[in-house]
Amino acid sequence: MKRTVQESIDHFLIPSKHPSLPQGKLPAKLALIFILALFIRFLPYTEVFKGNTIFFDGPDAYYHMKRVLLTVRYFPTVPAFDPYTNYPHGGYIIWPPLFDFFIALIAKVVGLGNPSTYLTEVVGALVPPIIGALTIFPVYLLAREIFNSTLGLYSALFLAVLPAHITISTIGMTDQHLAEVFCSTLTFVALLRLISRFEDPEVGGRGDGGTRGWGDAGMGGREGLVIISSSSTIPPSPRLRVSVSPCPCTPTSQILGIGMASCILVWQGSVVFIGFITLYLLIYLGYQTFRKNPDTALLREIVKAYLLALLFIGTVTFWYLWNSGRFTILSYVTFSWFHFFFTLLCLILILLLSLISSFRQKPKEQRRRMALPAIFLSLSFLALILLLGSPILKGTIYLANRTDETVLRENEVILSSSKAWIQTISEYKPLFFIEGSFDTAYAEKVLSRIFYLIPFFWIYLAVKVKKSPPGEFYKLFFLLAWTLLSGFMALFQHRYTYLF
Repeated sequence: MKRTVQESIDHFLIPSKHPSLPQGKLPAKLALIFILALFIRFLPYTEVFKGNTIFFDGPDAYYHMKRVLLTVRYFPTVPAFDPYTNYPHGGYIIWPPLFDFFIALIAKVVGLGNPSTYLTEVVGALVPPIIGALTIFPVYLLAREIFNSTLGLYSALFLAVLPAHITISTIGMTDQHLAEVFCSTLTFVALLRLISRFEDPEVGGRGDGGTRGWGDAGMGGREGLVIISSSSTIPPSPRLRVSVSPCPCTPTSQILGIGMASCILVWQGSVVFIGFITLYLLIYLGYQTFRKNPDTALLREIVKAYLLALLFIGTVTFWYLWNSGRFTILSYVTFSWFHFFFTLLCLILILLLSLISSFRQKPKEQRRRMALPAIFLSLSFLALILLLGSPILKGTIYLANRTDETVLRENEVILSSSKAWIQTISEYKPLFFIEGSFDTAYAEKVLSRIFYLIPFFWIYLAVKVKKSPPGEFYKLFFLLAWTLLSGFMALFQHRYTYLF
């Protein structure tokens, strides 16, 4: 039977209509895609390894390796201050410590505690292609969570050969960008997986021929199948709604919390990821409030994730800044307490709006008891807004009035460079105006000519979001919202094409 164009598109893009691949073949196919991704990223090998010298790709890679070598020497301390920048005062390194610490740790393990400079550089050169190739797995999981395992496989293959990702993950390209993609994608998987456990009526939310998320072996929804044995299930009676909790053996909220912390600890700009996740959760929880009673169990898991993220971010920030001699720094440009308090602000915002939205479901006596927590959260929210608003407002005013020569400093530390200097950096330029005039060559190079179809994909996805049932809405809406945000970022600074 012939399909119409609409039916063919739906066959691939609508989870409930598309059969998944046989599960036995998936590991082998994913392994082949991983080998392909690794092979492509190792192609510049002869340009990196020449004799006894390793040539890294770009100035950022050399700076990261300088920091890695210093970390290996003074392990586990990661340098936060560089006396050779911002002459004559020195400058604080803007990057968080996790990426460089990770490379140094591997070098220490491989070198049995005392790696040579050459061995450390070898490890630093090899980490990017390996992490880059490993990224196909969270990409597969994310696409499988939104759609199905078949489209997950195609997405992994597409990432393996996508120039935008290859350019940041080839051998010798030792920069944190590849870690941003890996950590953020894994975090997004955990986010959707957490919601699926409460949203969908089946295990983890997918009748996908057995395609389940990490560790799912039992019950996945609040209301749905009653597990009688490993081989038999019976649906509950329409009059008898059985409430069950998600399988406690699945540490999805813990993975989400660790993922959010990892994002912040590899790139200070990951407030974009945390902010997006928070906004998405606020919209989703608000949608749940109008659709049915809000799920307090899901809210508890979200709070656990944020608290775990705060624990890791706060601990590392304390340790890192204590060693730097500038413990009280609060700046969104460099890794600082700003990132900890921003994550805390996001958590308070979720709690506050969830508390307010639940007022109408509570009796009068309970509303009175909720007043004090609501006031406390409101005051905490306002205090954090005032605390974080100062550096943001200062930077915004400066950027709005920046001249070609001025440099924004605070206590002799550069917070933002001059406009003339910024304009010399190619990666800061808009996607279609890299050379000054309108040109699509770079977009075609890094995204392939498929990028011409992206506006039509957005239109199609927006229509499907509007028509989708509740069990699919939150996934399709997530995909639409994130691709719009990352596309907007790439449009104004083409370096962000690797996120898009």
